[in-house]
Amino acid sequence: MGDQPSTRVDEWVPASVDVTVPSMARTYDFLLGGGHNFAPDRDLAVRVEQLMPGAGKIARLNRAFLGRAVRFLTDQ
Repeated sequence: MGDQPSTRVDEWVPASVDVTVPSMARTYDFLLGGGHNFAPDRDLAVRVEQLMPGAGKIARLNRAFLGRAVRFLTDQ
């Protein structure tokens, strides 16, 4: 079925990035439905959702607000 995830990682992740340790940026990406995250990031997102139900929805609302704020500022 196409490339294995470990092969694809080599294509876009710098060698200095440790993909075995969760990153809040990649966890946020996962909560937003993005594809630039790894198992540790997804595991952390699941734990965050358990501690704070609705965290994914909050992340999406935050992103929508940021979009509106930037559009407003560019129109000024």
